[in-house]
Amino acid sequence: MVSIDTGVALTGFSGLESPGPGVSVARALREGWGGDLILTALGGDPVLAGAWLPGLIDRIHRLPPTAGGEDAFFKAVLRAHGESPFGALIPGSGADARVVARLKERLHKRGIRTLLPSLERLEIVRPENLPRFLGGHRFSGPPSVAVTDPADAARQADQLGYPLYVTCTSSESRLVFNAAQAELAVARAAADNGARIVLRRQVAGEKFNIAMVADRQGGCAAMVIRRSLVVNGEGRTVSGAVVEDPDVASFARDVLEVLDWQGPLELVAVRAAGSKDLWLCDLRGHLPTWSMLCHWAGTNLAVLLLGHILEIHDRTGTQTLARAGTMYVRGIAETAIPIEDLRDYRRRRGVKGRPATNGASRPARNGAAPHGLKVALTGISSFDVINPGLGVARALRTADGISQVYGLAYGTFDSGAYQGALFDRCFNLPHGESGDSLLERLVEIHDASPFDVLIPCLDGELPLFIELANKLREIGVHTLLPSGESLERRSKPNLFRGTLPSDWGGFAIPDSRIAKSEAQVLKAVRSLGLPAVVKGPVSHCIPIASEADAKSAWAQLSASSPQEVIVQSHIVGPVYAVSVVCDADHRVVSTLTIKKLAICERGSTWSAVRVEQPRLEAAFAEFLRSIEWVGPAEGEFMCDEVTDCFYLIEVNPRFTAWIYYSAALGSNQPYLAAQLAMGKHANPAADDKALVFLRSSEEIPLRASHIAALSTKGVLSHD
Repeated sequence: MVSIDTGVALTGFSGLESPGPGVSVARALREGWGGDLILTALGGDPVLAGAWLPGLIDRIHRLPPTAGGEDAFFKAVLRAHGESPFGALIPGSGADARVVARLKERLHKRGIRTLLPSLERLEIVRPENLPRFLGGHRFSGPPSVAVTDPADAARQADQLGYPLYVTCTSSESRLVFNAAQAELAVARAAADNGARIVLRRQVAGEKFNIAMVADRQGGCAAMVIRRSLVVNGEGRTVSGAVVEDPDVASFARDVLEVLDWQGPLELVAVRAAGSKDLWLCDLRGHLPTWSMLCHWAGTNLAVLLLGHILEIHDRTGTQTLARAGTMYVRGIAETAIPIEDLRDYRRRRGVKGRPATNGASRPARNGAAPHGLKVALTGISSFDVINPGLGVARALRTADGISQVYGLAYGTFDSGAYQGALFDRCFNLPHGESGDSLLERLVEIHDASPFDVLIPCLDGELPLFIELANKLREIGVHTLLPSGESLERRSKPNLFRGTLPSDWGGFAIPDSRIAKSEAQVLKAVRSLGLPAVVKGPVSHCIPIASEADAKSAWAQLSASSPQEVIVQSHIVGPVYAVSVVCDADHRVVSTLTIKKLAICERGSTWSAVRVEQPRLEAAFAEFLRSIEWVGPAEGEFMCDEVTDCFYLIEVNPRFTAWIYYSAALGSNQPYLAAQLAMGKHANPAADDKALVFLRSSEEIPLRASHIAALSTKGVLSHD
């Protein structure tokens, strides 16, 4: 491959659990381009988390929102170009592509090239225009309807039928199964000003994503077909594989031909169950969020596109036929950056990206302590939500006193199982079994690979591990766990039943009502007033502004949880969290408080900053002493924007998923907990670094042999 030095600007780094393609495209270019590459990330997101991953981006610039007009966008691009020149611009969203298409000639005159179709062609692929395209060219597609009035969304969804996708022009589609879920998803999408919302009926069958690059003549320069292997409860592909399918390839070429396209294109198609027919469900005018899969399959579409933009496509060294069987699973990466860098970015100053390093997003396996502790932990999945075990493992990897980290998986597609940078070995556990079955499996694992400490990281498994703690100690496995009574005292129903003091000095417990029927929910709403929130006993929180919303929230939560919900007054303000570790005497030995900067719809923290709140921390420590807590815990609080009062929202009885941040700051709470479990005296270091926590999605390569080893043998070794 010939070495070529060039600068490239990318957008598409926004998004939380539904990220843009920026990170994956940047990684694919880094891995596949044949020369020194200077990558510039551009975006309007206030955090732009994905762009800060170590070793990924050279320069980061903030752009004005595309809704602000193309002139402001153009000036910002030129300002970035002036600081760190780039010869190519690759948009990572439909909105960015439309703006760049309008500016294409002006950019070209300034030495910035791109490869995009006309603005008219880009308009065709907008979700609301897809039915017209399908009808005009006799392609099959699912029934869909544009939402003109969010208040009417539930009625439209009922008419269309379930399950269906709520598609927003500014974010990924969300799968819903009833009117209440549809109404909530539409309300969230409508909060994004200018977003166009479409309801689209789900087509049952095999799901395919077809990514292509069209040359300047409209021909297909290369194509990669991904079949979804595993889809989570929200309709997002968790794992996929490259396939060869002549019918799908022919279908994609037919679509490309009538589109008269140039540049990147992704099709979403479904082969209907029991049929050979393909339904076209979506069109996207940018490279896919799974571009690294294309690289691993030998058909690096990002490199190919850049070659066509610079008209050196015959020198980029990528093949046009993808290797079938190449697989991946969706995972997460985390890092921490100097707070001054984020401040400069938010002031619209260009800042340097983070250098490549071990110990952040992909830590090197620690071999510095061959006689250190061996720790096993659960909760290593990012299937539906990000489990805390991933952050715990990442933190332990940075500790000098750890020799081995073992992952305990409940599912074949638990993403952590395939991350050798985090785990030395991974073992499967029985799911939903009795304590006897769990103990038998843990003894079997311990006999094969002895370990010193076990850290459970999931709420639902804690009662079993508490029950087994003494038996585990008999075989040499130590834990740091509360009693069953303490675990129950901090549960939401007990927390909000009114039996605990409401004022703890540094925080208060919000006025709440427990409701076990729709009538009781309405009674609670009338008592507390509106707006309010309705919470499930374990998870989910739905804001409501009317009694109709209250009925909808009850219908949604009661369908998926025990017949009990919690109704509270709506508190408006920033979200804080306090992570602690308590010793066997119920004393808090380490505290870390954060202010959350970005939270996804499922409640996961995607960016945060450390803050000092001594009064809040002291009050939370007193609360934990009162319930006789032992081990890790996290208190989540909201600070009322008018009164500045903190209100306790929930107490999580384990490490939080963002706990890697503690290691980056200095205290490393997971390592501290492992030491306490062993009965050692532990002195946590001070959290004295001015860093911001950031998280992003990424692809993790999968091998069929690894899947087979975990699913059939029950163990996968990364030694």
